[in-house]
Amino acid sequence: VMELKEFSTSKDLDYVRGIRQGWQRQVAFVKDADPLAPNYFVIADTLDAKSAPTVWRLFLAASQITPTATGVTMTGRDDVDMDVVFVRPAGIKPQISSNHISVGVEKSGTLTVVLYPRLRTEKPPQVTPLADGQGVKVVTPAGTDIVYLNPEPVKAEAGGKAFESKVCLVKERGGKP
Repeated sequence: VMELKEFSTSKDLDYVRGIRQGWQRQVAFVKDADPLAPNYFVIADTLDAKSAPTVWRLFLAASQITPTATGVTMTGRDDVDMDVVFVRPAGIKPQISSNHISVGVEKSGTLTVVLYPRLRTEKPPQVTPLADGQGVKVVTPAGTDIVYLNPEPVKAEAGGKAFESKVCLVKERGGKP
């Protein structure tokens, strides 16, 4: 059982951080009041030296799982698909099974992934790592989101403003942050 250490909610972002032995999970839920707008998760799993090597797994209810350049696309059983984009470390190529994907984690550090559900008729988002994967830029027809999620506070700039935090979201809609 994971022990929750932080939890907060807001109109645009929910955040939770928990720890289980040498594993820390952070989840940022980027959300919108419109269920058809971008609503997605950024997950950062940090493992200490005692917890690695291990295997990271994500179980999926999919009719098909297809590799992409940065992860996989899950074809849903109905009209919703999900893009799974690995942000950190760079170059991850998951192993695909019939009901899950897995990644071998050889050493301590942080694995960051974006889980982006979308209607099958929508284009996948453009996802670009920022600051060596401590953050991510997600571009969709609705606008651009900058999300930082890191186990230690990051000093960076997002939306034209400096910040220092473990989690940050800047949504740009209609050209305005």
